[in-house]
Amino acid sequence: IHRLRSPVAVLGFVAALVLSAVFCVQTAPAQAEKAYEISNHDVTVQVAADGSYDVEESITYDFQQGAFTFAYRRIDREGGDVRDLTVRSPDAALDSVDVSRDGDHVRVRWTYPERTEPLTVDLTYSVSGALVKRGSENEIRWDPLAPEATVDTRDLDFRILLPAAFDLSAEDVRVGAELGLVGMVR
Repeated sequence: IHRLRSPVAVLGFVAALVLSAVFCVQTAPAQAEKAYEISNHDVTVQVAADGSYDVEESITYDFQQGAFTFAYRRIDREGGDVRDLTVRSPDAALDSVDVSRDGDHVRVRWTYPERTEPLTVDLTYSVSGALVKRGSENEIRWDPLAPEATVDTRDLDFRILLPAAFDLSAEDVRVGAELGLVGMVR
C-alpha cells in the first residue's frame, strides 16, 4: 500500500478531489438541461352534421438542446367524449402510446428512440357531445393549446370546417376572443 506522507501531497490530493467534485456538480446540470419548442402546430376540426368533431393535429417539436425520448399532449374534452385516438410520426417509429383520462382531460404520451432532430407527430381523434347550444347559438369550444402549456409554439394554424348541412352564411359565424371558440347564430 502506497501512502502519501507529505502534507503538501495530501493537501494537493484533497484539493484535486474537491475540484473534481465541484466540476462534476457544475457540469451535471448543464448536461441535463434540455430545450425545445413547437415550431409548427396545425389543427383541423371537421364538424359533422350531428355535432361531433373529427380532429387532425400535426405537431413539430424542434429539439434545440439535449436528446428526447417522449412527448405528450393534453386534450381538453370540452364536455365531449374523445375516442378513436391515433398517434403516428413520419419521422420516427413510436415505441409506445399511452392514453389516460382524468375528468375533462385526455392525456396521451408517446415514446420514441432518443433523438435530437426535429420530430413531427400526427394525432387524429373524434369528439362527440361537445357542440353546445347556448340560447340561439351553438358553440364549438376547442382550444388547441393547453392553458398551462409553457412551451413556445411558433406557428399555430387552426381551422374549423363546418358541414353544408348547417346552412350558414359568413354573417352567421363568429370567432370569439379566446382561441378555438366559434359561435354559430341561427
